[in-house]
Amino acid sequence: MGISLTARIALTIIMVFLFAMSLTALLNLHKFDQLLTQVLRDRLAFTVEDLRSNLETRLNLGLPLDTMRHIQDTLEQRRLDDPNILSIEVFDPDGQVLFGTDRSFIGDLISPRWLDAFRAQTGVDVGGAASGRRTFVVHDHDAMVVGTPIVSNLGDNAGGIAIRYARAAIDRTEAATRRELMVQAAVVSAGVGVVIVVGVFAVMADIRRRLARIERQAKALAAAMDAAQDLGGVQDFTTAGLITVSAGGPGGFAARDANERDDGGTPAGEASPLEMDFRRFGRTAREAFGEIMRGRREIRRLDEMD
Repeated sequence: MGISLTARIALTIIMVFLFAMSLTALLNLHKFDQLLTQVLRDRLAFTVEDLRSNLETRLNLGLPLDTMRHIQDTLEQRRLDDPNILSIEVFDPDGQVLFGTDRSFIGDLISPRWLDAFRAQTGVDVGGAASGRRTFVVHDHDAMVVGTPIVSNLGDNAGGIAIRYARAAIDRTEAATRRELMVQAAVVSAGVGVVIVVGVFAVMADIRRRLARIERQAKALAAAMDAAQDLGGVQDFTTAGLITVSAGGPGGFAARDANERDDGGTPAGEASPLEMDFRRFGRTAREAFGEIMRGRREIRRLDEMD
């Protein structure tokens, strides 16, 4: 069983709407991921800058970075404030860890990717002087790393500090947002789908009624044409008030539209553009029908002469 025209139109509109809704949801989700990463980066940068300020204050008092034992307790306390922080490390310009929340890392070298990002932001090589200070970000497979250089008041690069934040926490937030967005999109799509179906069927109802009336008139015209052909072209008939055919007159046929105009020559009632088009088509069809009947009579006359 085929699908009706109304259903096809409704399905087409719904499919276009779902495509647009899906595209919008994907773009919003991508935008949310970027915004979440930026907000998290700014929050971690604030924490790093606070720790850096504490270290630089003591550094400016003449204390070497590797002798600030109290910083170990400060780092561990900051680590406990947020369980998603994997570790916090303080390291020297060569990348050797001086203090850290994971004591097993103390004395080890930081990741080469960290060290490259650190040097790129400070503009130094090993043992060089710092030319500036900016926060650096490194994305590991399991964490996002945010760090910043530590610079003395003389402009010397004393080292750096970095925080590793669990990537799993970011993924959980993104997954929760993705589920919520999908639920909201499904609810909106269902509601809009119902509105589309109801609207299409309401609009098509009037068109179906008009087409049904035209179909009845066309069937009546076809029946009248068949009757006239069977009777040899001499038959008076009226099809739904559209045409009257007679054998008299120079052309052999006369046509009239009983519903098109009243006695005053004005439209008998309101007519849509579609109805007016079909009325013009009816007049053209009547003229063509008259020509066909005249041709059939001429053929019969020639046959009789033979």
